[in-house]
Amino acid sequence: MGKLLIGLFGLVLAANILCAASQTVIKTATPSVTSTNSDDPVEKEYRKLMADDDAAQAEVDKWISENEEFKAKGAGVPDRELNQRIMARFEPIRTGYQDFIRRHPTT
Repeated sequence: MGKLLIGLFGLVLAANILCAASQTVIKTATPSVTSTNSDDPVEKEYRKLMADDDAAQAEVDKWISENEEFKAKGAGVPDRELNQRIMARFEPIRTGYQDFIRRHPTT
């Protein structure tokens, strides 16, 4: 049970770090992306990035839930392995936000 709690704590910590990064991006990028022009390429790119972020979060939530169910039945992957999968899944999202900010620093 202790390993499970440590693993879950690690997941929560990773999610909080990514959430904080996402909030920083939102605060930094919001002024220009709130335009009413839905054809604006920057706005489209930002909306896609947010949709990808939401999809990754939903997928990770599903992994965590399924793994808990599998563990209850004596299966499942170790917490460390799941954490690595989660971090790998969020990596393209993180780099996507970083790239967006790099290319649109004042928007």
